[in-house]
Amino acid sequence: MDDFKDFSRKQWENFDFKLEGGESLREVQERNIAALLHVREKYKGMNLVIGTHGTALSTMINYYDPTFDFHSFWTIIDRMPYIIHLQFQNEPLVKIEEIEWMEEQA
Repeated sequence: MDDFKDFSRKQWENFDFKLEGGESLREVQERNIAALLHVREKYKGMNLVIGTHGTALSTMINYYDPTFDFHSFWTIIDRMPYIIHLQFQNEPLVKIEEIEWMEEQA
């Protein structure tokens, strides 16, 4: 990918944009939300820890908070690990909280 930032911007501006043989952000979001819902149902009532890559995580955040956009995605691109806490009350998401990670915690 010659210009990942430009490619990412195109994807965030049009959730159906994809390269030939690639996957759109809408497809990424649908696949990951389905997996999240499945895991939440299977382990209902339990606290879960899920690891994924930044694009997948960003589309899941966007599903619950549509204000999470390209600019939000680009702010986390170099913040690894990027850790968030999603709090659900049954199905509705009631809180998204970023968890600060400091290198000396490692």
